[in-house]
Amino acid sequence: MPKAMVVETYPGRAVIMTEECEFKEIKTTRPLQVGEEIEYNRSDIFVNRRTTIALAWAASFILFFLLIYSVTGRLMTGRLYACIGLDINPSLELSVDRGLQVVEARSFNQDGDRIIAAVKPKGQELETVLAAVVRQSKTAGYLRQSGNVIGIGLSMYSEPEKSAELLARIDRDLEQELAANRSQAKIYYFTIDKKTREQAIKEKVSPVRYLLRQKAREQGLSLQQKDVSLHNPSVERIARKTATKIRVQEQDSSVRVKKGKQNHTTQKKPLTRGEQPLILKKESLEKSEGLRRNAIENFTKRASQNMEPGRPRLLKKNAQD
Repeated sequence: MPKAMVVETYPGRAVIMTEECEFKEIKTTRPLQVGEEIEYNRSDIFVNRRTTIALAWAASFILFFLLIYSVTGRLMTGRLYACIGLDINPSLELSVDRGLQVVEARSFNQDGDRIIAAVKPKGQELETVLAAVVRQSKTAGYLRQSGNVIGIGLSMYSEPEKSAELLARIDRDLEQELAANRSQAKIYYFTIDKKTREQAIKEKVSPVRYLLRQKAREQGLSLQQKDVSLHNPSVERIARKTATKIRVQEQDSSVRVKKGKQNHTTQKKPLTRGEQPLILKKESLEKSEGLRRNAIENFTKRASQNMEPGRPRLLKKNAQD
């Protein structure tokens, strides 16, 4: 008996595609599924040619659009969606598709080469790769228990309106893996436009460091590329003003709250996967730093006013005592 594939089904009949790629309408005695391979009797074929031709055209359109959808889906899967740069000391970048699968990885220094060689990110999910990078960095000694500063750069090549959502996802993954590896870090997140990112790649420089060097130049600060590091106080001040958001992670999972003249430490339970991570905006950090500077200036001013001229540098109260 000849074989065919079911293309469409109707009560008591079906449209099939024969081994000769011809469309036929046949009578059926049982329910059939689209895509099912069946055997049929030639006596079951309807001889109404007009109906068969119309059904054949309809089936052809369905197959055509299914083929287009399948091919388009494959193309979109491998298409560049976003680039995520990581500057720990290893400096590297992960390019991902819309499904957040890594399609390419590049490094900007020898430490980055070592991490990529160990992790082998291509073809893996972004979440898996970020966790592996943190673990490998800790194992290789690039991440310490405390005092770490990390720069993350995000360049969107599609759906730029979703950059905040992707940054939040990256932040959540990094926070969990850093906590699991008992590493405290301050993380600066930067949104980098495509033009800036591509110029950095052209110069074989990390997009995060390239951006910070450009911002330093705008402020009249001349830096060699090798001096652009988040451990450099001048560069970190620029990072505070440039970053999209900043995470400050405490090793003991506590948050320091200043009340009046006393410093209180409020214990905070470790964040779970569904909770919002602790994010300190750059505006908050700048305000805090400004308040600290004003307090120091006011204290110095009051102390100088209490000094007696020509006497040892003692406060009046102490001198009278």
